[in-house]
Amino acid sequence: MEEKNLLRWKRVTNPFEWERCHITGDYIRYGEYYLQDDEDGLVVSAKIYAQMKKEKREAEFDYSRLENAENEHEYAEALKEAEIAQKAASLLDRPIEGRYGF
Repeated sequence: MEEKNLLRWKRVTNPFEWERCHITGDYIRYGEYYLQDDEDGLVVSAKIYAQMKKEKREAEFDYSRLENAENEHEYAEALKEAEIAQKAASLLDRPIEGRYGF
């Protein structure tokens, strides 16, 4: 079984050190979280990673069911169900690393 690259959660814990996000070029300062690839050393700010993931989910979302809702109640219910389904669909694909990983 081939292993994928694993992103590891890290945090800048020394106030006199910092990391630089390889995506935006911004500095990751004391107390901020970031992800680092264990194979090639890619560093991504946790904020940027979350933003990119959200944009990807929104781009891949199927809006056809919401567009077909006849009233506001159906729309609200369909939106809740779609959000739950979207979160549940990607939950098991997320790699976990750290103290509480399974």
